[in-house]
Amino acid sequence: MIAGLGIAYAVLSANYAPSASVDRFLSLVVKGQSTEAVATLDPAPLDDAALVDDDLYTATKHRITSYKIESTKITKSSAVVEVKLKTDTGSWTQRFNLVTAHRFLLFDVWTVNGDSLSTVSLDDDRPDGVTVSANGVQIQKNGDHSTIFFALPGDYRFSIVSDSSLVKADGHDAQITSFDQKKTVALQVQLTDDGISKARTAVDDFLNACVSQTVLAPVGDCGYEVTSDPNFPNVIVSNISWSIKQRPVVSFDPWEDDGWTVKTDTAGALEMDADIHEGRAYGSEVAFFGAYDIQGYIQLKDGALVFVSTYEGDAGNEPNA
Repeated sequence: MIAGLGIAYAVLSANYAPSASVDRFLSLVVKGQSTEAVATLDPAPLDDAALVDDDLYTATKHRITSYKIESTKITKSSAVVEVKLKTDTGSWTQRFNLVTAHRFLLFDVWTVNGDSLSTVSLDDDRPDGVTVSANGVQIQKNGDHSTIFFALPGDYRFSIVSDSSLVKADGHDAQITSFDQKKTVALQVQLTDDGISKARTAVDDFLNACVSQTVLAPVGDCGYEVTSDPNFPNVIVSNISWSIKQRPVVSFDPWEDDGWTVKTDTAGALEMDADIHEGRAYGSEVAFFGAYDIQGYIQLKDGALVFVSTYEGDAGNEPNA
C-alpha cells in the first residue's frame, strides 16, 4: 500500500508539474488543435482570439512540428519552462511563464500564462461592408474593427473580404516565429479600376449639379461663387448660366479615416455668363475661374461611390479660384 501510494504521488506530481502543462499545451498546438490548446491557458489571452480557429490554423504555414522540454525552474508561485521548438524552417528556444493559483490535494496546479503571448496588430481602417480574412477564413464581421489578435506561431496571410468590385487591398503576411512577438499588419483599401471610373463619375456628377444651377453662388459646397459689387447695389443680374470649359483631372489616395481623398492633378476651368441691367442700361457679364480644383473625398455607401465636398459651405464661402 505504501509503495502504491508512492507511485500514485509520483504520477500525480508529474501530471501537475509545470512541464506537464507546457507539454499538454504544445502537443495540441503541434496537432493544429488551436482552440483546445488556447483553452488550457490561464490567464487566457487578453486580445481578440479570432485567429484561434482550427481551420484557419491548419492552413497556417511553418507551424511548430515538434518540441523538447529542456528545463524547469520553480520559484514560489511562478515557474519558467524552457523548450526547444522546431518548424520546417528552423528551431528556437522558448521560455514559458507559468503560474499556480490553486491546489489539487497536495499538488500545485500549474498553467501556462497566456496574457502576454504573441499578437498581430491590424491597422485596417476601411469602409463599412469591407471585412478582413486570415488564411482564407473571415476573422471580422461587418462593422467590427478589432485591432489586436492573439496568434500562435506560423505564417498568416491577411486580406480584405468584400462583395464589391469597387475596392481592393494588397494582401499582407505576418510571420509569427515565437510565442512572444508583436507584429503589425497594414491593409490599405484602394479603389479598383472599376472603382476609379465610378469615383470619377461621382466627381463629375457633383460638378454637373453645381454648374446646372442658375445662381451666382451655387449651393452644395461647390467651392465657387460670384459676388455682387456693393458699389452698384441696384444692378440686376439675370439669365445666369455656368459652363465647364475644362473638367478637373483627379486621382484618389488610399482609404483613410472617412474615405478616399480626391487629388486634383489638373485644375479645371469654369465660366459664368449673365445679363445685367440697371434702369434702362443693359449689358452682359462674364466670370472665368481658370484654376478650379476639387476638394473632398469619395465614400462607399450602400455599395455605391459618392463624392463629399470639403468646402466649408455656400454662404460666405471663398471661391477656390
